Amino acid sequence: MAATVATPATILLTRSSGRADDLGSRLLRLGLSVRQLPLIQLEAQPLPAEALQHAPTLLIFVSPAAAEHGISQLPAGWRALPRYAVGRATAQALAQQGWSDTPSPVQENSEGLLALSGLQALAGQRVFIVRGDSGRDLLRETLQQRGAEVKYLEVYRKRAVDAELIRQLRQLAQTAANSPAPLLAVLTSGEALARLCAIIPADIMKALTLVVASPRIAEMAAPRCDHVVTASGTDSDALFAAIQRALRQQQSRR
Repeated sequence: MAATVATPATILLTRSSGRADDLGSRLLRLGLSVRQLPLIQLEAQPLPAEALQHAPTLLIFVSPAAAEHGISQLPAGWRALPRYAVGRATAQALAQQGWSDTPSPVQENSEGLLALSGLQALAGQRVFIVRGDSGRDLLRETLQQRGAEVKYLEVYRKRAVDAELIRQLRQLAQTAANSPAPLLAVLTSGEALARLCAIIPADIMKALTLVVASPRIAEMAAPRCDHVVTASGTDSDALFAAIQRALRQQQSRR
């Protein structure tokens, strides 16, 4: 553990407020500087009554936010329906709402979900995907190809990054560029990566270390940043381990 904290570092957490609290607390206990500047800010989006008139045969939750904003809006009887979560963090968020024992794939993305045996033969099935107001369409398109009727339940929406947060991010990145202390940015979505790249100058992005939550995000980040470390998922344990690994790699380069 001492090797991890020997080099001063600032960890930038870009998740929405509340989602990064546990990870931030663990990093602070290591003696690291932590900044929480959420690139993806969420707000609940009420579902229209007609969206819930007919129950699905299967539910899929694609993010912890989908669980947090969705459960309160879904009929209580839907708790007994078969369901899947995109990963461990989403399954944990469901469990915190009383929906326990939700299967999730080892590969925590749409591709991992689509490989599960329960999502192969779907003729005549009505699948509801609980998500935000945007995202990848791979899951819906593939499930439709497998015979399912698919509908989105969009239970939250994403807000634009405000001007004050943009100013703080640019200042933080510029300060880090002129300091021996490294800056590590933790990103759990491709959209967060895109927003960060739009805010921080390309030359500074190149010099950052990014800790990302999936190989897909790592592939997107590779042309923009020389140092990318991939976590095994979006939950705090996976991100914490990846941050420690990134810090060790930084020390070895010094």
